[in-house]
Formats: sequence, structure tokens, C-alpha cells
Amino acid sequence: MKYPELSEVDTLGYEELKVVLRNLRQRPVRRSELVVRCGERVMNTSGLGQEKWAILEQVAIASLDIMHFALAEECLAMLATNFGPDGKRVSRLRGMVLEAKGLYDEAVKVYNKILEAHPSDRQSTWRKVAILKAQKKHDEAVREIEKQLSTVAITAEEGYLELLNMHVLNEKPEYGKAVTACEELILQDPTNYAWLMLYAELLYTIAAQDGGSGRKPSLLLSRKYYSESILNNDGSNNTRSVWGLLQTCRTVAPLLSTPSEKEENTNLRSWAETRLKSLYNKVEGSHAGYSLTVSK
Repeated sequence: MKYPELSEVDTLGYEELKVVLRNLRQRPVRRSELVVRCGERVMNTSGLGQEKWAILEQVAIASLDIMHFALAEECLAMLATNFGPDGKRVSRLRGMVLEAKGLYDEAVKVYNKILEAHPSDRQSTWRKVAILKAQKKHDEAVREIEKQLSTVAITAEEGYLELLNMHVLNEKPEYGKAVTACEELILQDPTNYAWLMLYAELLYTIAAQDGGSGRKPSLLLSRKYYSESILNNDGSNNTRSVWGLLQTCRTVAPLLSTPSEKEENTNLRSWAETRLKSLYNKVEGSHAGYSLTVSK
């Protein structure tokens, strides 16, 4: 859908502005400046009906994105007048205003109060985690997610995926903990090619840092999980696993000693090279002159 430019907002009628805001709410599109410009024009008009409250919440959140705190607080005050100051959504929005202003401790108090009354409120849970990450309190954020995994506030998939990312992106990456989180993801969905690929990548990374006897087993296990990922999805949207398999075969080759190990690795490497060429050849029709050369 095509949305109006900011310069076009003033030319739109109120019904058109309402449609724009409605469409932005219903789609995963973040156009905060557009929401604010449209919202400012309609939020105080009559005839909005019950949609007024959805618009006020939408405009408040968009205002925080562009640090227009006065407008966010105006929307919050109108919502609190209608629904009361202590409702879950009004309280969460108050916490988000405090958070956007950098008043993290006060925001956490608001979210904690919400979670006391509504332990399964996932949005307040993730807002707390976001604050801890912003404060670079890695261990506390991890503990918060682990605590919430025992409730219904967050799903196992989103919780363990967040833990995996946090361990990898930490100032001092903890790949062993990331592997554990990835194993939990695989337990939740053993045929998910993306989790299998992530597991293979983590194992390869660990092997790359290991100069000792653990290097070869990690590489062989990485090769196995790249292969599993491809078995579960050999389409073009899993080319990353094919590249991973090829690179792992290259890296582990000098560490192999028996004829059977070498033969298996050579066959897998040959298959990966052929598969990559096939995948890239399919692209050549729409990208003339684009070709792949696999170096030996």
C-alpha cells in the first residue's frame, strides 16, 4: 500500500486521515512521523467513536519514537481520563513515556506493578528486558528472561532466541551458553531448518576459536547440522546452509585422517559446490552476467 508523503497530509480530509492511521495500525509498518502528523489533525475532532482510543495510543507511541514527549503525555492524559490511570494499557504506556525519557528505574517500577497484577503480560516483560539491555545489565536481562520462561509471559521460542542473540552479541560473547539456548530451540522444533543452521554456525564459531583437540569434533558436528538443515529445506532460501556446509568441509579437510572420513567429506563438499552453482544459475536469468565461481 502507498502511504501519503508528509507534505501531502494537510491536503487530506479527516476520513482519509483515519484510513491512513487504520492501515498503519493493521500492518507491520513503522512510520512514526506520518502517524504523528495525521494523528495531530484528527485526535481532537468529534465523530471518531471508539476508534479515538486506538488512535490516541497509536499517536502516543509514535510520538515517543520521535521524542515528541508533550504530545505523548497529552494522549496519555486523555486515555487515563477515559479508562482510569491504573489500567494495564494506560500504565504500560506511562512506563514507555518514562523509558523514552531515560527514567529507567521509574519505568521498571511501573512494569513491575503491572506484572504483579498481570504476570502473563508479555509486553511489559519485554519492556523490562529492553531497559536492562539499554543499561547494559546483561546478566540481569538474562535472569529476567529465564524467570519468565517458567511462566506464560513469553513463549519458549521467543525466550530462547532472545537468549541466544544476547549471548552472541554480548561484549564478551558466550558461545557455549548460546549453544545451550539453541539446543532448547531445536528441542521445541527439531525440523526447523533455521535453528539447525544457527546451531551449525555456533559450532563452527567455537571450532574456529579452538586450537586444541576439540576443533575437529566441533567441525564435524557443525557439518552434520548444516546437512540436517539442508535436508529440512533445500530451497533457495537456505543457501546460507549450503555455503556453511561447503566452508565447513574445506576447514575440516586437513584434520581428517582415515580414507572413509576423507571420502565422506569430499562427497559432501562436491555436493555443496554443485548445489551452489545450481542455485546461482537459477538467478542468472533475472540477473544477466551474474555467475558463481567456487574456489578450491
